Amino acid sequence: MDSRMPADRWEDVIRAAVRVGDADPAFARRLRGELMRKAVPVRSLRRTPIPRPLWMAAIGAVSVLLGALLLFGPEKVAAALQSLLGYIPGVGFVRTDTPFRILADQVKVEKSGAVLFIRQVVADQNRTVVVFEVDCPGPETQWLKTGTFCIEGEPALRLADGTLLRTDGRFGQVDRTYYRERAEFPPLPATATSVTLILKVSAAPGEPGEPWLVDLPLTPSMQEATLYPVMMTTPLRAGDPAATPSPDGIDFSLDRVVAMEEVILLQGGVDWDPARYTHAEVDFTSLEITDSAGRECPWEFADADPLLGGEEDRALWAIRFNHRSRPGPFRLKAGSMIVEKLVRASFEMDFGPAPQPGQIWALDIPLRLDGYDVRVTYAKMDIRGGTRFVVFSFEGNEPVFFEAIWKDADQSSDPFGGGTGEPSTVFGGGAEYDQFPTGRHTIRIESITVRIQGAWTIPFDVEPVAQSANPSGP
Repeated sequence: MDSRMPADRWEDVIRAAVRVGDADPAFARRLRGELMRKAVPVRSLRRTPIPRPLWMAAIGAVSVLLGALLLFGPEKVAAALQSLLGYIPGVGFVRTDTPFRILADQVKVEKSGAVLFIRQVVADQNRTVVVFEVDCPGPETQWLKTGTFCIEGEPALRLADGTLLRTDGRFGQVDRTYYRERAEFPPLPATATSVTLILKVSAAPGEPGEPWLVDLPLTPSMQEATLYPVMMTTPLRAGDPAATPSPDGIDFSLDRVVAMEEVILLQGGVDWDPARYTHAEVDFTSLEITDSAGRECPWEFADADPLLGGEEDRALWAIRFNHRSRPGPFRLKAGSMIVEKLVRASFEMDFGPAPQPGQIWALDIPLRLDGYDVRVTYAKMDIRGGTRFVVFSFEGNEPVFFEAIWKDADQSSDPFGGGTGEPSTVFGGGAEYDQFPTGRHTIRIESITVRIQGAWTIPFDVEPVAQSANPSGP
């Protein structure tokens, strides 16, 4: 899926409106703790839920804020409010100074041999997040052979008045025939106490998807929630933060830190100079975390929440690591980045008067691509599933290449990458055609994806875990 995430919907507005200095860290921690206890109480261990209207939580939050204004002054309170975020595992970041609704109990639905699990639903003033999993029916080989999956189209939410909400973003993972998705939708009306998930599921490849309608009752968050405070809210950047863009045009930042009982979640971003790149992301094979003793901390991938920092020229990243017996401060280092660099180069290709599917042309065409010496080594024309395409193979002078994007200047074509997932001296790029090209054509290379070396290093520290009512989650 595309790693370019949607833009932050509220934090920039707050910062622009308030425009005050940073809050004292101790004061911010105290205020955050008060608001989290009174405005959004977290889940207690197996107590009987007591229904309470949402406005009671709002009154509690207002009372705390009025007291804080009188005691500390408006500027400190405003600065601290900029960092009032909580983290719900599996869902992401939420505002802790406003009430939200959740799915109190997981929902399981079985139909046509498929099993649907609704794991989590969180609805706040900014968005509605639905986390669900689907176990596809039938022998797994039927889906693996076709390269399809039993989910068809996009999920939707239907309100009580019939209004349909479409997805703002989808972030999924597929493991053979098991599918997990975190879908984002617009915010629900403040009075909504339930919503219906609409999802099309096919029983077998080639069969039309049957709409599943699953009712999801929502409950105020003070009854059921697993909430952790966000411990860092001012982004830390590698190198000099005044260098925008940085000398190599890549800016690596750590934006949020969440400490839980066993793991620490880190989320940040990669920004790039749009005049030089069309995309950039962390090369995770070079990413490492070390503790104060210089020992490396094993880490694993986590789901990045697009609520924070999804500007157009920015890619989000998120990881988590076990911090038990690991003394801080820590050091986060990215030794390389994978970037799509803009290039301008072209060469002539003669396909002849009657090219045939499966035909290969041996080539030896030298090119200079943004400082790299590259040769075009061959072209291949083929057809699969009714799709006609041409692929060019390239060989570079360094093992840093992933793929090339090119277009045919003389005929409409739809380019696609030819990367293997590992940097190499040999790489490719192709394009689909409505009709096979004949005769001479001008091939224009527009970008190449390469790995660039560097030393993007960010030191950070983590305070002890503050609170979590139920680490196991709903």
